[in-house]
Amino acid sequence: MLDELENRINENSSKLDQLRDEIEKNFNRINENKEKIEHNSGALALLHTIKSNGDKYFVMWIITFMAFLFSIGYIVYLKNEYTQVETNTEEIQQENESGNNNYIGRDGDING
Repeated sequence: MLDELENRINENSSKLDQLRDEIEKNFNRINENKEKIEHNSGALALLHTIKSNGDKYFVMWIITFMAFLFSIGYIVYLKNEYTQVETNTEEIQQENESGNNNYIGRDGDING
């Protein structure tokens, strides 16, 4: 019975040694990763900033794009509005001193 207990104790102690080694390896990996993270902290901070501001930049882009489309539409509207020239000229009858009537036509010529 004692031999069996000693065997179990030895097995458990070897398992404990293995666990200690694994824990030590994990701590070393953690420290290495921590150093890498600290080394890249500037880049990571920039990435976090870009990620947090990404939605704001997208909304700003949409607003700018809509303003661009509105301005193009307004320019097209103004072009169509001011290219349609209405002529409100009338024919005018004018009597001169000799009694003859002169007509000023739509083309601007005086017909006598």
